[in-house]
Parts: sequence; C-alpha cells; structure tokens
Amino acid sequence: MEEKDKTRKKLIIELAKLRQHIIKLEKSEIENKRAAKTLRESEQKFRSIAECSPNMIFINSKGQVVYANKRCEEILGYKRKEFYSPDFDFFTLIAKESQNLVKKSYRKHLNGEETLPYEYVIITKKGTRIEAIINTKLIDYEGEKAILGIVTDITELKSIEKKLEESEENYRQLADSILDVFFEMDKDLRYTYWNKASEELTGISAKNAIGKSLFEIFPDVKGTKVERKYQEVLRTQKPLTFVSEYKLGDQNYFFEISAYPSKRGLSVFVKDITERKKAEEDLKDSEERFRDLVEKADIAITIDDREGNFKYFNKKFAELFGYSERAMRKKSIQTLVHPDDVRWVMEFHKARFHGGNIPSRYEFKGVRKDGSTIYLEADVVELKSEESTIGTRSYIWDITERKMAEKSLMESEEKFRSLVANSSDAIISVNAQGNIDFWNPAAQDVFGYSSEEAIGKPYEIILHKRFHTVFKKTLKQIVLWKRLGIIENRTEMIGLRKDRQKFPMEVSISSWMTKEGIFFSSSIRDITEQKKATDKLKKEYDELKNAAGVNTKGN
Repeated sequence: MEEKDKTRKKLIIELAKLRQHIIKLEKSEIENKRAAKTLRESEQKFRSIAECSPNMIFINSKGQVVYANKRCEEILGYKRKEFYSPDFDFFTLIAKESQNLVKKSYRKHLNGEETLPYEYVIITKKGTRIEAIINTKLIDYEGEKAILGIVTDITELKSIEKKLEESEENYRQLADSILDVFFEMDKDLRYTYWNKASEELTGISAKNAIGKSLFEIFPDVKGTKVERKYQEVLRTQKPLTFVSEYKLGDQNYFFEISAYPSKRGLSVFVKDITERKKAEEDLKDSEERFRDLVEKADIAITIDDREGNFKYFNKKFAELFGYSERAMRKKSIQTLVHPDDVRWVMEFHKARFHGGNIPSRYEFKGVRKDGSTIYLEADVVELKSEESTIGTRSYIWDITERKMAEKSLMESEEKFRSLVANSSDAIISVNAQGNIDFWNPAAQDVFGYSSEEAIGKPYEIILHKRFHTVFKKTLKQIVLWKRLGIIENRTEMIGLRKDRQKFPMEVSISSWMTKEGIFFSSSIRDITEQKKATDKLKKEYDELKNAAGVNTKGN
C-alpha cells in the first residue's frame, strides 16, 4: 500500500512538472508570434517610410541588393527586378574613382565597424554621373548581417557650390575693376578687402591694409562723423550715404561715402567728388547772372542739388505751392512732393547723378501750403561740370486742371462724353481690338480726320510707325492684365496727321471696363508750340550764361 502511494505521488509531481513545461512552451509560442508580428509591422513601417523618402535607400546582403526603394529606380534607371537579380553587379553603380572608397567602407562593416557618411560618384543605367553622399549602417536582415544604405543626390548642391566659388571670384575681379574706391570691413572695422582704386588713392597696398583697423590706417578718423556713420550702419543694418572732407597728403578732398551693411560687416564705396564740389560753388556764384531771366518767365523754375535741396527757385515756383519766398527756402523736393510720389521722384532724382537712363519729362503730385494736392509736369535738365552731374534745373507746369478732367473722365462714361466734346485736348477712345470708337472735335483739329473717317480705323493711323510696337504692347497689357484706371506711363510720342505731317504730342492713357469689354482712352496734346517755347527759353538761358562767361557744356 505504501509502495503504491509513493508511486502515485511521484506521478503527480511529474505531471505537475509536465504541465509547467507545457505552459512555458505555450508562453514562448505566444511571444514568438508577437515578435514575428512586431517584426512584420516594423518591416512594413520601414518599407512605407523608405518608399516615400526623397533619398535612395537600399539593403545589401552578401554583396547582393535585396531591397531598393522607388527612388533608386527613378534616379538610377534600373527596375527592382534588375537590382535583385543574382547576376547584378553592385559595383556597376559606382564610378571607378569611388570604388576603392566603397570597398573600404564595406570591409569595415564586415568587421563590425561603423563608418562615417562620405561623398562618392554613382553611375546611372544611362551612364549619367551623379555626385552623392552615402550613409551606411550594419543591420540584421533575415537572420544575417546586411548593410543599410541611404544615398542623397548632391549633384545640384555641388553645382551651386561651384557657381558660388565662380561668383565670388567674379565678385573679386569686379571689385578690383571698379574705378571708385571700394573696401570691406568686419564688425570691428578691420579691413577685409581693399581694391586697386583704394591703393592708388591712398598709396597703401592691399597687403598692408587688410587685417588692420580703420584707426590704424587713418588715426585721425577716430571720433569723427565717418566713424559714427559706420557704427550707425552696423547698428541699424541700413545703408547710409554721406559726404566727408578729408586731407590726404597736402590736398583736401571731398568724398561721397556709401556704406552698406553685410553679413561680415560693411561694404563701402568712396567717390572723389572734389571737382564736383568746386563746380557746385561755381554754380552758386553764377545764379545771380540769370536770376532776372527766370524771374520774368511765366514758368516755375527751380535748381536743386544732389540731396533735393533748392539752390534756386523763381517767384512763380513759390506761388505755385502757396509759400512766401522766405518759407520756400526751407523746403526741398521731399517736402513738396506728395507722399504717394516722393519715393520714385527721389529715385529719379538720385539716378540722374549716377548716369541712370531717366526720362527728362514726367508728371507727379505736389502738396500746397494749404494741404491741397496739385498735379504737376516737370521737364528736368541735368547741370554738369565736365562729365559730372552737379545739380538739376526743372521747368514745372501746373496741370491740375487737366488731371482733374482726366479723373472725371474715368468716373462716368456720360460725363466723359460731355467733357471731352469740349476739351481742347484730343480725346480718343479705343476698343480691345485697337480700333477707334470715339473721336472728339479736338481730335479732328489735331489730326485732320473727321469723326466719320477715324471711327473704326486702327489707332496706328495717328502714330508714327516707330511707336506702333509700343502701342500694341500697351494694349495687350491692358487687355491681358485687365489694368483699369489711369495708366501712369505718360509719355511723349510722334503723332501723324492726315496729311502725313509729323508733330510732337503728349499722350496720357486710361482704361475702364464696360459690358462690351475693356476700353481705353488717350488724352493727346499737340506740344509743338510748348516745345518751341521751352527750347527758346533754354536757348536764351544758355546765351545769357555764355555772355556772362559761364561754361554751359552738358546743360
């Protein structure tokens, strides 16, 4: 009986151990299934990310490509089945000069070492060379060690770097070819570049200037306006132009200094304006000699300097803006031009002193003393000494009445018809096809065509042939871009009368939209007599200056 009990207990113990072992096996199987599921999900995530990557991604196992993403196909030109083929030689993708580098990296991975990203050249199926950066990592793939590679195409980046190097070299050559003094300084006002013109003016070579501070080269500049202006540009990061007087050797110079902020500090252009300053003084001395002439003229006349300050103006100019002559002396272009126009008017003004191709005749808005807006037309002449512009002389007309008429013209077609019928200017309306559909009486007086003869004809019948292209381009822009309102491009053209006689005319164009489409009108004035009067006044002015012994070359 005892023997049976012992056997029974032993069986129970063995059975318990067997159950525990079964439980462990079941748990292990569950964990294996979970691990397999996690692995599959991980692989799916990898493939999902890899397929969307802008970079080429591949897996190389034992020298064979076992995975290549879509980007590999797009850039290299091979299909995946070609990559995965046992006959595919991975090194056909590598340029000869890069193969040793790739093999060296491959050997390191085989020894369990990691490698840093490196640049190399790959070859597409079509033989195109692509510069790239490759980042590789040793991974476990299906129970074996494999190499995961991520390749970034840097061909465009390399091209940009090359262009940047060429651009910098071109910049240096350009800077050396600049006739004016040009130099660069860092934020501590130490010279980092010094062009040939700087060497010629100062007698200091670039080798002796670069690396030294402003005060080491020019000790007496410390604490002066020049230092303050440079520090202001560095602080505000806004460019400044100013004039400074400086003595080099035994001679006093006047310099126009333009300082511009840069990433590294300052870029500075220095122009010697000594001769111009002398010419400005000569100009000032000669003002009285022609004052009587312009005071009697029925045209507003003014002379201004580079900064837009009035060096002279006649009585008509002061009356035009409603100021006394004493009050007008404190004004400048900036204070008299309407805020809407002051920026581009000043840009025009400054461009004249730098040889800019700026129209001599243009319109702008001014502000009278009482705050009212007036519309003005200016004919500007540059005042020169030798080859340098030292100021401008402007003849100005009040065209407010005409501009108000043009504004009213846009507000109502009926008002337009009523107004233009009695206008002294030729008013012509043109449809989107460029054919005339309105012709006022003044147009008949100016061009000689009756309304019946003109309507329906192309606008070009009244233009000299050299302006046909300009007209067609303007019409195309109005129709294509649906530009509505007053077109600011007021210009002088050559008109053509019915008898084929040519004459100068000023043309102002505006456009509007109706149910029938876009139309535009042009207000045209015959300026033959006006030009004769202006030319006569200019001639009298020059004769007076010649008689007084003043050089008028270039004026």
